[in-house]
Amino acid sequence: MSDFPSVDFFRVLQRRMNDNSDKFRALGFTDSRAVFAVRADDELEDDRYFGAVFEVYDCTEICELEASEVEAYDPDWILEADCADWREMIANIRAEGAADSDHTLNRLSLLGHPFRIHGVDQTRVDVFHRQQLSYQEFFDQAAEG
Repeated sequence: MSDFPSVDFFRVLQRRMNDNSDKFRALGFTDSRAVFAVRADDELEDDRYFGAVFEVYDCTEICELEASEVEAYDPDWILEADCADWREMIANIRAEGAADSDHTLNRLSLLGHPFRIHGVDQTRVDVFHRQQLSYQEFFDQAAEG
């Protein structure tokens, strides 16, 4: 699997989601336009932004965005963290086969934790919370390495 962060990494997750629609069907449909923001830190020189469109039981689009393109992409929600925190979550998923309770998107995005979920319209951000099991499963597809 391609290294994080890269568009290839997200495209592998996209392909695995689309190849496992029965697993995602059991979790319920998804319907959102998202941005995964990876903030620069000691491990990453520049911020990186990856757009994703989720429709029903598939991920229909993955792309890399420039910082200036994020607003025009019109995401329902943005999930943002430092690169080291993203990598820790992914390493945990790979080690455990799925995120353990300390490394779920739900836990990591609680107030005071390293991930931040935000957007311009709180009702659109709420889509993340209502459909988060599917988004967690999307990232859990990284377990296969």
